[in-house]
Amino acid sequence: MISEQSIQEVRDRADLLDVVKKYSNIKKKGANYVGDCPFHDEKSGSFTVSPAKGMFKCFGCGVGGQDAIKFIMEKERMDFPASVKYLANWFNVTLEETKKDDEPPEQLVKKADYTNINKRVAKLYQKNLLSLKCANWPNQPVNPVIDELLNIRKLTNSSIVNFELGFAPDDYRFITPILMERGMFAAAEDIGLVKTSNNTNFDIYRNRIMFPIHNERGEIIGFGGRKLEDGKKDNPKYINSRDSLIYKKESILYGIYQAARAIREMKFAVLVEGYYDVISFHQTGMPNTVAPCGTAFTDGHAKILKRYTQHIILIGDQDAAGQKANLKNVDLLLRYGFKVDICQLPEKHDPDSFSREFKAMEDIAA
Repeated sequence: MISEQSIQEVRDRADLLDVVKKYSNIKKKGANYVGDCPFHDEKSGSFTVSPAKGMFKCFGCGVGGQDAIKFIMEKERMDFPASVKYLANWFNVTLEETKKDDEPPEQLVKKADYTNINKRVAKLYQKNLLSLKCANWPNQPVNPVIDELLNIRKLTNSSIVNFELGFAPDDYRFITPILMERGMFAAAEDIGLVKTSNNTNFDIYRNRIMFPIHNERGEIIGFGGRKLEDGKKDNPKYINSRDSLIYKKESILYGIYQAARAIREMKFAVLVEGYYDVISFHQTGMPNTVAPCGTAFTDGHAKILKRYTQHIILIGDQDAAGQKANLKNVDLLLRYGFKVDICQLPEKHDPDSFSREFKAMEDIAA
């Protein structure tokens, strides 16, 4: 296996703009570069690269990602290791190998199948969300999904693209027929995307905003699905992926793929509680923000952060539960040798509402 240090060196050395220019004649437009998409035939120039954010996105076909490795995976149809090696050769990076993986070949195949399914399903959810946005014309009733994301949560298009957000419609068979047709239903059931009951196959996620969960390599390993209205006992506000070969909730942080470079550069990480908290902080000046995925902060999370920084700022909800969680997290982080600070938000604010009302970076710095 390629060492994490080598992977990071490839990320640092492989300039996304240089890589994209090999495949598309993009031109500078403001802070970004735009041009024809290298992933599908077009003449409308719907492909955008943001060098500052290290991300690319086509608003025509929906392909996007955050670094040169992801771009090569999509363009050259390579898996992650092959893409790293391709770019290492291109940018003269010497790769170091760690001890070879002792996993059985069949388990490695299953893992690859699961990540491939998640990738396909995430694109379906994202395409569905983009279709709702396109249909949200002026003088028409506001779609509740678009109202939630753009008007209430005030998410930017860039954030929606960067975190690959999507929407699962209120349909029991949105992804099920596609997965069955491609022989992927059983594997999708393993990772909690679909289910069989009373001889009926159906989707698990319905009428939910979908938050793909990426590992440190940028692979989608799970989902968090948030219901638009308040949750009920038999229909909770959030449904998160079950643990599987590729997803262990105690060992993954939401936003770590998007935040890794910023954490290293800023030399600290911000730890919040939820998906919206992370995205809101990223778009208001704190791109080094991460959160657990529907679980308490664990030793596994601390070990991940230890690879990037020695300094953590905790920002939780201001209710009793949030304060209690912060104190517990302080104890755990101190055991791992972190410098820990707690940021107290104004009364009645959580990280998401605070970042929407204020500029996160300026107020935390103050």
